[in-house]
Amino acid sequence: SIAYAIKKPLYFIGVGQDYDDQIPFRADWMMERIFGED
Repeated sequence: SIAYAIKKPLYFIGVGQDYDDQIPFRADWMMERIFGED
């Protein structure tokens, strides 16, 4: 992963193609996006 390669945590993730499309990284939000809601 990128975090492993650079030895730093992820603070923001890109959700689009512009600089404005960066949001703070939240593990719970990411898991919901991957696996869906309960």
